[in-house]
Amino acid sequence: MTQRGETGVRTRNGGEIKKFTNKFEKSGGDGDKFGKKRKFGEGIKEEKGAGKKKPRAYENIVTADGKPDWKKARMEMKQLKETRKKKEMKPEIYELSKEAKKIWEELRKENCPQNVRDKLCDQMHRLVKGHIKRLSFAHDTSRVLESLLMYGSEEVRANIHVAFKSKDDIMLLMKSTYGHFLALKLMKYATKEQRDAIFKAIEAHVVTLLKHQFASRVLNDFYLTYAKAAQKTIIIKECYAPLLRLESLDESLGYDLKLILEKFPEKKTGILNNLQELITFMLEKNMKTNAILHLLIHEYLENCAHAERTELITTMREELVNILHTNEGSLLGLSCLWHGTPKDRKVIVKSFKGFIPKIACDKNGYRVLLGVIDTVDDVVLVSKAICNEMLNNLNDLVLNQYGQRTVVYLLEHRSSLFFDPEISKLLAQGDSNEYTKKPIGQRLKDITEPLEQEFVDGIVDNFGMWMKENCPCLVAKFILKRFTGGHLNEAVQKVAECIAEASTAEGVERNPIEALSKLILMELPMETRLAFASELLVHLNKLGQIKPWLQTNRGCFVLLRIWEKCGQDSQPGKEVKKCVTSNIQILKKHKTAGGKLLSNIVED
Repeated sequence: MTQRGETGVRTRNGGEIKKFTNKFEKSGGDGDKFGKKRKFGEGIKEEKGAGKKKPRAYENIVTADGKPDWKKARMEMKQLKETRKKKEMKPEIYELSKEAKKIWEELRKENCPQNVRDKLCDQMHRLVKGHIKRLSFAHDTSRVLESLLMYGSEEVRANIHVAFKSKDDIMLLMKSTYGHFLALKLMKYATKEQRDAIFKAIEAHVVTLLKHQFASRVLNDFYLTYAKAAQKTIIIKECYAPLLRLESLDESLGYDLKLILEKFPEKKTGILNNLQELITFMLEKNMKTNAILHLLIHEYLENCAHAERTELITTMREELVNILHTNEGSLLGLSCLWHGTPKDRKVIVKSFKGFIPKIACDKNGYRVLLGVIDTVDDVVLVSKAICNEMLNNLNDLVLNQYGQRTVVYLLEHRSSLFFDPEISKLLAQGDSNEYTKKPIGQRLKDITEPLEQEFVDGIVDNFGMWMKENCPCLVAKFILKRFTGGHLNEAVQKVAECIAEASTAEGVERNPIEALSKLILMELPMETRLAFASELLVHLNKLGQIKPWLQTNRGCFVLLRIWEKCGQDSQPGKEVKKCVTSNIQILKKHKTAGGKLLSNIVED
């Protein structure tokens, strides 16, 4: 046996010492304790050709002037590349891919006639048949197969799907650097049965695929675009715990983690640990745009401990602006707002700067802005970071289906005219969060009151466009209802002018126009009513619209309200009575409900 000493190995029986040198130990000169620092290159034998630069391909290819001949150099480099590629592939595959790419160059042209394209697809399919799997992993031939899927017939597409019918083939394709693009196309151009077969192949390997850089993209695309509700539930449950997917669960539970943990309380620790591990891994690998990850984080935040929740929100708060366009991303954004501290909320709101109009008009993103209005107590921050950008683009928002909801939320909160019960129920989940202190009514008042002039200017500048559609008209109604200051006279005069200029069919007979007129004449201050009525009657007389209005039911009701609500002795009231007296025959001829009531003015 031997014994290891500081500088060597000594035999136990006292034999000679064999020198043991540590390869990390510094070897110095005579008497130098730590060794002398060696200069770079010192003591190294010069090898043959050392220090010489490898000549580049073009250096020896020159023109008569001694300058590099770039054209010839490129040709040589291209030939060298082809030679290298030929060595890597079997000769028959190399020639096949070369022929396929020639056909592909013609096939992918935009101006290629359909009959020619069909012939090229058949020709290419005959060429690659039997070699599809081998060609799907190279950067050039995988694109050839993508075009074949795009332009090929159902029979061609079916044959390509058959090439990847086994589970291992699908998994390998999804994990391939170039092959995963073909996997995306396979999903896109697959039939219902083919997609179900693909899902069956990957069903038990969701977590493995999610952790892979390329496979996670394919799985995410399948989840967002093609997966049925039941398939989405299976994918999410498998992420909670691989064995849970095999459990006999009540379908009504869906993938709601809270309900699952209530039914399986003994599995809570294991499920949350699995989720934490998967979420941490995907965040470290910068997979933050994956919609499945967004939903997993949302469910985890709703059920994890306070410390883990705080850490995760801190990680995600600056990334939310990039993921709000998906349903899952918007749910995650709401969770971060509900459970985040005031500091987290401030960072989230500031990250939205410059993107407010885009978020407000997005199908899913607008919900996060509503969450900001519900939760952030810092009124100054909300006004500067969100409201100012909204008002600068007010016309675009009001004319957009989702943008107008964001505007109405500031004015009427959860109005049933714009928000269905599901949205209101979702947003109500954040009402009892621990960090929001101010009542919502007071907060909305503090936000909107300083912005009265901007909202009124929006009506003055844009009502001509808003009145063409029902919902924008209702937004104008809420703006007028919200504010009672002196700025309103200018707005209602513009409304009166636009209503008078509209033709009978498009104008007063439309319910929102009549509802807006009713609001102005019944709920706004007397000064505003008189301004609206005077302006309306002036324009109706100027454009010759009094007679057409008297022929309509709603037109008669508007005129009747002017007479009743502005006062019979007021200037507008007297003008209405004068118009009715001179056109009483029209009212008798068109027997509408409003006309009968309006004709009573003369009789009285």
